[in-house]
Amino acid sequence: MNGAPDIVNSHLMIKSKSMNLVMGQIIGANLISFTVIVGSISIMRPFTMVHTHNLLLGYCFVCAMVLMLSYVLMDGKITIAECFFLTLLYPLHIGLSSFDKSPEQLSPDLERCLSKDLVTEATCLLTHQTSRDEPLEAHSPSLLESFVNITITTVDWILFSLLPVSSSTLTREGTDPGSLKFQIRSKFFFQLWLITVSTALLNESIFGLPWASLLYAIPAIFCGVKILIQFARPQVLDLILDAACMASSLALITILTKIVICLLKNFGVMWQISEYIMGLLVFSLASCLNDILINTLLALTHSPALGIKACMSSCCLLISIAVGFNGFWELSKTALRKGELSLSLALPVTLTWELYVSLIALNLTVMFAVAYITINKWTLDRNLGFGLIGIWLVATGACIAIELDKSI
Repeated sequence: MNGAPDIVNSHLMIKSKSMNLVMGQIIGANLISFTVIVGSISIMRPFTMVHTHNLLLGYCFVCAMVLMLSYVLMDGKITIAECFFLTLLYPLHIGLSSFDKSPEQLSPDLERCLSKDLVTEATCLLTHQTSRDEPLEAHSPSLLESFVNITITTVDWILFSLLPVSSSTLTREGTDPGSLKFQIRSKFFFQLWLITVSTALLNESIFGLPWASLLYAIPAIFCGVKILIQFARPQVLDLILDAACMASSLALITILTKIVICLLKNFGVMWQISEYIMGLLVFSLASCLNDILINTLLALTHSPALGIKACMSSCCLLISIAVGFNGFWELSKTALRKGELSLSLALPVTLTWELYVSLIALNLTVMFAVAYITINKWTLDRNLGFGLIGIWLVATGACIAIELDKSI
């Protein structure tokens, strides 16, 4: 579920005719994955590949996907046939991954931690690091630590007040059954509040019904929920609440993304910054925060190879689903509105020097990594890590310089 927000973001940007913003986010996010994340893993935990065939096959597949994306963008548009072809690459990636027989599996505790949201993942990372055999020396928290703790607690309570959370989820997070959260979630008005918020979020992002109709829908849903609480088994109730939490989370992300897209477009016009650069520098970094945390956690606490494989899967997901499937879906709806299906239907992409530079950097990054690992006897070391991060700095600096030169 890590890529769900990116897929939603891309869908909304394509729907709002911001294909340049999409390509900036996709190329920028992949560039960060294979430079900053893989480079950081190589620097913090150098390792020698044991199952060389599996990791090398993954790198080669990613290299092929990036080259295909480059070829698709050569004419400044992505046709409906090209979108369909890109979509088919993800099932192919899943099929190839099924042949991976390397003995790298998540421990139950780590798998549980990685299934949580960004705030809980940060807490999980802290608790995982502090649960060593050696006790930590007692020390008073610094100002930064206090600020981080207050921020995490504040965000946690805000999300708790907006999204329905099952009792099993709270228990897995270590919340005491007699705590304030358990007491609040059982209150009548808090349950009514959550149902109202969730219904409003889903209506705003998906259904688009008249707001007056919610005056009838909310009481009906509330009565249905109260009946479920009385008669449904706890496991079934928790499953329904988890599904509602996921749907409400995606709805909230959708609404926030629409606001951010509107703001970015306005700022781009005011500051004369292209949509591609906004996607490359702002949206891509925001979408990669989750990947940076999770993939680094995988590499440091479990297996470096697993962290790198996660970067590969994210890349395939972004290119195949975020661009391919979302583009195919939007063009198919356009064809239905027009009443005819034409292979000439396409999503326009503005070819700029910034796109060329970042796309060339992405291709060179993957090719350089494959060549270096092969020559270096299947070892990912600190030299590779510093080299990858250096590529990202040079590519980002070049794109910024080109953008500034155009605005002068």
